[in-house]
Amino acid sequence: MVRLCPPKILLSQVIHILLTILVVTKFLDFVRYLTPNTSGLDHVFPSKDSNMLDFVVLNTERVSHAMKTLESIRNSSHNPSGMYAVPVRKMDNVEIVVIVSKRVGNFATQVIADLLELRHSTGMWFSLSICNASDSYFSELHDIMQYVSNEVNIINIHPFDSHGMDSYKSMLQKELVDYWKCLSIETLAKYVLLIEDDAVPTPYFYEIVSSVAEQLDRRPSIDFVKLFHPMSLRKVPYYFQLSATALVLSCAVCCFVFRSLDHILWILTISVYFTVVIGFFYSCQFFVDLRYAVVSSPYMVASESCCTPAVMFRSSSIQGLVRYLVSFSNSTLAKDDLLDIAPFVSRMTDGNAVVHIGFISSLRGTFVVLDSENELKRKTRTFRDLFSYIISLF
Repeated sequence: MVRLCPPKILLSQVIHILLTILVVTKFLDFVRYLTPNTSGLDHVFPSKDSNMLDFVVLNTERVSHAMKTLESIRNSSHNPSGMYAVPVRKMDNVEIVVIVSKRVGNFATQVIADLLELRHSTGMWFSLSICNASDSYFSELHDIMQYVSNEVNIINIHPFDSHGMDSYKSMLQKELVDYWKCLSIETLAKYVLLIEDDAVPTPYFYEIVSSVAEQLDRRPSIDFVKLFHPMSLRKVPYYFQLSATALVLSCAVCCFVFRSLDHILWILTISVYFTVVIGFFYSCQFFVDLRYAVVSSPYMVASESCCTPAVMFRSSSIQGLVRYLVSFSNSTLAKDDLLDIAPFVSRMTDGNAVVHIGFISSLRGTFVVLDSENELKRKTRTFRDLFSYIISLF
């Protein structure tokens, strides 16, 4: 015979559970507030209202700031005591190469300016090269080099000639061919970090790159590591982290209220609540930042299928990778798809070292929805939005 809990006791338990859940929810907000955000989104998109984001206006402001940065760096070369100091330390095991091509948006200007600003502000010298994937010395590249010609190396390749071919197919082939040509540079560094011209570094870029290089030193079987993956597409181990955290919090609530873990139904119900709340208000960036705050280094996880804004390659593996990519020179597969199916060992970092700012597709020339936009809008969500979302599911 099932013994029912008296109504007064049941009501008291429900009230205690609700109050405890409220306290835990506020505690999560407090932890999020105290934990440094390594995503770099607030640095790149400094808008207080994510619902009023205008990426064109923000891009114009960033380009203006980038040009001022380049000018300041040029002036500092004549005045070492200026704002930008001369780098005094070296990271000579990584060669950073930025692939640039003629496109709208002046994204390359921002990437180069931010990398150089990071190099001077941290006092850490790293080799920085520009791989020109255009068939000419286009105006944006000329504007960059007139400021920092003594700071950056230029690599001129023979870019893919797409004249007379179907536009989309030719763009895919050009992207692939130019990619492996830029990857084939001669270098003495142990690793080559290939960055696309619409991926600006986060404030934690140097720490992440240095840590990944150290981890690759200890794990020689890994051929390349992706340093960017959209947060909205990260699944493993995010789902495990989310469900495990929800279960732990649920058990903690039940231990506090009931002084035991015998109430399985309550544990499951509260666990569902925390799963929904954490999943709706926090992305996997929350777990990335928590872990980084503890160990101060990124964690390398199984590589998932997606894009290539920033990839670090082991130099000893590049020759084999290039041979593999060359064999697909006439393919209509995108370069990121080819890397995903490549017979090489790959990993990706749990957090991003760069922020993707290319809101205009280089392939189609159309506007695209950035993963950053989704992450920024998540920060302004309220419980009213959560209730509306739940109602919309029914």
